[in-house]
Amino acid sequence: MYNTAKQLSIYKSMQKLYFFILMSSLTLTGCLFPKEDECVSYYPSNIRSADVPTQLPPQQTANISIVCETLNGCGRAYAIETTSIGDTLAIKAVSKYSGCACTQAIGEYTTNFSFNPPGPGIYYFKFLNNDGSFFTRSMVAN
Repeated sequence: MYNTAKQLSIYKSMQKLYFFILMSSLTLTGCLFPKEDECVSYYPSNIRSADVPTQLPPQQTANISIVCETLNGCGRAYAIETTSIGDTLAIKAVSKYSGCACTQAIGEYTTNFSFNPPGPGIYYFKFLNNDGSFFTRSMVAN
């Protein structure tokens, strides 16, 4: 079938090349179709601003509008985590990032948080950021 050793060597080299191309193709196409939860992550967001009412009538709920920052274009609102210490409520925003290919522009979103004071008094809201910084707002509930 093969007349020379050179032809046999070329044939074996071609087989190896085809095998390499086939394996590379299978590997690369596997990356094109990520699993459903492969490119999902959750990170705390910096809070840019918060609109807290300064006064609240008796037995009312305060609607607080919070503007949060995302790391890239795949970030969306996910959760508001709170910790209550006396009359102070520490607030942290968490973003959900869904997608394997995201624009690298910092984005923002607005989310709402409802606060129902347990009774009359002055309440403090401490909005936490990733770098340890924070800002506070206060509200008088009648």
